[in-house]
Amino acid sequence: MQNKKQTLVIATASLLTALTVYASPPDHPSSTTGDVTFSAKVEEQCGIEATQPTADLAFGDTYNQSNATVKIISNSSRHVKFKASSIDLDSFGNQIELQNVHFKAAGTINVDQNADEWLEDITIEREDIKENNNIDLLARVNIDEGDLDANDNYEIKTTWTIECH
Repeated sequence: MQNKKQTLVIATASLLTALTVYASPPDHPSSTTGDVTFSAKVEEQCGIEATQPTADLAFGDTYNQSNATVKIISNSSRHVKFKASSIDLDSFGNQIELQNVHFKAAGTINVDQNADEWLEDITIEREDIKENNNIDLLARVNIDEGDLDANDNYEIKTTWTIECH
């Protein structure tokens, strides 16, 4: 009888030991929580995208409603410098000069000035870009179209650039 009791005690102890070891192995402490961390690095971006690259040109003292649109891309904490880096008036021959051309920007910035002035940088702060990163551009030639030679292909080609700081 004592052998049966000893066998029963040993069997019960073995079973409890097996269950305990299986439920919580000694090399893996029991825990009810586990921390997980996700991380990423956002690379700095700087650029300009012409989302609407063409618009109608106006003549005279007022702009028409047609506009081109550029999107400013900058996620740095600093400012950008925006300008027209190239303005091509070749289709007009010698009929106009840069001072006769005006560009109006609306959106991220609101500026209206002649082409000569647009060749200089305009500073745009990061907060303004976060609020609205689109700039609508309108163009006009400050000359009555009756003063120009008849030509249905007048165009002003521009290149707009930003420099991130």
